[in-house]
Amino acid sequence: ANSMSSLQERGDSPVAQSVSTNRTLPTTAFSHHQHFDQRRRALTTLLGLAGYRAELVLGGSGSGGVQTTRAQLRSWAADYEHIHVAALETPIGTLPEALLRGSDVVQVTVQLRR
Repeated sequence: ANSMSSLQERGDSPVAQSVSTNRTLPTTAFSHHQHFDQRRRALTTLLGLAGYRAELVLGGSGSGGVQTTRAQLRSWAADYEHIHVAALETPIGTLPEALLRGSDVVQVTVQLRR
């Protein structure tokens, strides 16, 4: 009762007091905005790489080790699960089109000349 009467003397209500001490919403909203902006920039960059030749380092569990190959980048899935490439160089020849698992790609080096 004492805490309630002291709140009433100051003109505050218990609800107003709890809202004024909880200030995590702006920080959380800002971090979501930062995450969205970083993701947007990453996806824009990946879209800009479409058509470029790249060296890909692959290291999936089924490949028996790390392999380096070349291909032309076509597109990336928004969740980075798959990478669509063209002219993929393999030990048995060049594949005109291929879909690579993102989890198998260790590194991508882009050649800035098309």
